[in-house]
Amino acid sequence: MITRQEAIDLISDLVKIESANTWLIPEGSGERKVQEYIRDWLANIGIETHFERIDEGHENLVGTMKGTGGGKPITLYAHADTVGFELWKDRAFNPTVDGDILYGLGSADDKGHCASIMLALKEIKGRGIQPAGDVNFCFVADEEGTTVGTIDYVEKHEPT
Repeated sequence: MITRQEAIDLISDLVKIESANTWLIPEGSGERKVQEYIRDWLANIGIETHFERIDEGHENLVGTMKGTGGGKPITLYAHADTVGFELWKDRAFNPTVDGDILYGLGSADDKGHCASIMLALKEIKGRGIQPAGDVNFCFVADEEGTTVGTIDYVEKHEPT
């Protein structure tokens, strides 16, 4: 079972990684470092991923947990990039918890959702759950800019 502390720790780890969208903030790092963290974290629990290039400097991190067949697929996605942090650079990457709120750049938009997907995949894998349909997942690039990551993923993966 996922604990509150496990969720806090994972979101905090993601928040500590600067991933400002380079389309918005040219000196930002982009989403690649946080996606690499996600890739490695998932690999450590036996879940494979791969990168799909969407444009110069941006890639989506994607994967599929195969279902047993016969069921409808589900797609889980969240974006890995953030906006800028000029007005709070002294604390943007230092996550803090106050009551039920975790503060830090991207904690709610959208690294908390990335962590939710990661933890859900861990539970599915760890409990040996065999869904009937495939569980597709994507950690999207460039949502805070032109949303090209989401557009690219849908064009490549969603049925028409």
